[in-house]
Amino acid sequence: MYVSQKDHQGLWQKSRNLGSKINSEKLDFCPFVDNESLNFYFTSERTNGIKDKLTTVRELRERANTIENGFGNIYKIAFSELGIKKE
Repeated sequence: MYVSQKDHQGLWQKSRNLGSKINSEKLDFCPFVDNESLNFYFTSERTNGIKDKLTTVRELRERANTIENGFGNIYKIAFSELGIKKE
């Protein structure tokens, strides 16, 4: 994902990549900017790379109901951590 901000004249600046705190090798999508709380929200399908082999249906069900199931999760990060300044 990229971000672009307006300068003091109201003109859009060149966009810049938000880096590895936001962009991963997985699908990162649905960005949302909250100007009141100064937070950036997004969804990502990233995981910590769980490599345990599932051997039973019970293990599969348990994994499917965890945050590390490979489906999208919502993440929040402060503008300040991304170098975004509120004008």
